Amino acid sequence: MIGRRFKHATTWLRCDLEQESYNAGDTDDHDEVASKEPKGDKSVSTVHPIMKSGTHVVGLKLPLGIVFEETIHGVLYVDDLVEGGNAAMSEQIFPGDVVVAASRPYGDSLILIEPENPLEMLRDIVLYRQKDELLYLELDSDYPGGIDALRGESNDEMSDEEIDEIGRKVMELPWLMPKDEDSKDEVVQEDELPEWMRGIGLSQFSDSE
Repeated sequence: MIGRRFKHATTWLRCDLEQESYNAGDTDDHDEVASKEPKGDKSVSTVHPIMKSGTHVVGLKLPLGIVFEETIHGVLYVDDLVEGGNAAMSEQIFPGDVVVAASRPYGDSLILIEPENPLEMLRDIVLYRQKDELLYLELDSDYPGGIDALRGESNDEMSDEEIDEIGRKVMELPWLMPKDEDSKDEVVQEDELPEWMRGIGLSQFSDSE
């Protein structure tokens, strides 16, 4: 099956695993915060799950080592894992998991995956996520019928050439930088951002206070 796929596994051999997970079903209050301290010099990360219960949040280093797929109904799910990649090594993500939310470009807050063009939205999230931060995915493992049902509802409109083009653009598009930050990298202006990011302002994505 070809489908509308997005694979984020191109350079997974370069990354060591660093992951953390949180089960949103362990609390009765979805506003309760899960705080984890990853290994190394990273500061404490605070993750706010979006769903009330039944989901879990996993944080992974990029690249993820995941092949994503979307259904004709706009459901984004994990279609496959790269053997030895970060997601597979975490033992927290499996084919058939539905992606409910993912990290914003900066920080630890999550944004809902919208049913309109979810693969493109996730591609943008992966592209603009800071490389030194974990990327968090909120996952639902209880889709009725599991992976077989999801694959049966997949969108098969994209050709192999189009899939390859998406992968190339993910690697070649300029990195998102605050406008006032000195950098040799190309700066992305607000009107060049993906539509779902516009109006938020690049200052929202900056590490500075």
